[in-house]
Amino acid sequence: MSGDWAVQIDGGTHAIHAEIITGLATARLKITWDGEVLESSLLWLMLGNLRSFQRNGHSFLLSIRGLGLLGSFVLSMDGVEIPRGGVAAP
Repeated sequence: MSGDWAVQIDGGTHAIHAEIITGLATARLKITWDGEVLESSLLWLMLGNLRSFQRNGHSFLLSIRGLGLLGSFVLSMDGVEIPRGGVAAP
């Protein structure tokens, strides 16, 4: 499962990528900002809100809508859902 978003803040457009990499007994969440790894950690439960992070003065929340790997990622910035593939501005 993966998702890509673009946000326009501080006069520039930034790319956010999230993916879940599954193994035999584990799942790892990886989040990148403009190619730089922000988060790389094991996931124990793939439901609801997964991770939150702050960047450039904004709050982001990565969630799963649906059931585990059958669901889809949702990314919110300052409480507003960011459309996939589009460019969101505050």
